[in-house]
Amino acid sequence: MGFAFSLPWPMLILFFLVAGFGLAFPFFLVTFIPALYRFMPQPGAWMETAKQFLGFTLMATTVWLVDVLAAQTGTDGAFGMLVFLTVVALGAWIFGTWGGLAATRRSQLLAAMFAILLMVGAGWKFLITETQAAEDCDDGSIVASAELDFSEEVPWQPFSEDRIAQLDGTPVFIDFTAEWCLTCKVNEKNVLATQTVRDSMKANGVVPLKADWTNRDDTITEWLKRYGKAGVPFYLVIPADRSKEAIALPEVITPDIVTESLDAAS
Repeated sequence: MGFAFSLPWPMLILFFLVAGFGLAFPFFLVTFIPALYRFMPQPGAWMETAKQFLGFTLMATTVWLVDVLAAQTGTDGAFGMLVFLTVVALGAWIFGTWGGLAATRRSQLLAAMFAILLMVGAGWKFLITETQAAEDCDDGSIVASAELDFSEEVPWQPFSEDRIAQLDGTPVFIDFTAEWCLTCKVNEKNVLATQTVRDSMKANGVVPLKADWTNRDDTITEWLKRYGKAGVPFYLVIPADRSKEAIALPEVITPDIVTESLDAAS
């Protein structure tokens, strides 16, 4: 997706056309070769069970999205969203109970109107969309690489252009990330937080900076555009010798990819 949004618009449209065709291809194939239909699962009671089970995956997605919202709007925003979702469930129950197929047209209309008014009122009262969570105070100070503790985790420092300028002569690893980016979280846990990468950062005197794009940031956006990226994750290694070109890593990284770039940067 990050690659797609970095393309010119004609290629972007082509990208999604191809992706859509890929998703539709099995159905397309069965249409032209009906004999393949016998390989498809036969309808039955299992479909109801599968539908109910997939409902839990939607609930899990909601839990994750509320966690992202908490990072963007604070605990008040997350609480307001949970209250709103509860009222939405109540509205759906009201309509299902008094506005079902067996109900009269008048009953359906009244149930729908009451449920919608209830949901809209809850959204107006409880949803917070503008207030952002307070950011950690960054006084601009820098902890030198020799003083960083890599024993348990990566000692991230906040990203800023001033901090990069002050680290001239020191290799820097920048993690462009966001709370809503699942790929970022997977890479941070399974690659960047590994003992191999942490040992390499310490051995090469690297200072790790985290560029948090959760609530968007004009400076971080400019850096992403500079390297042809439309979003996160993005990883950049700035060599100690600033005359050398910065090393841009792919979105999907491995410990070997990271350690090799750190060795080159130092």
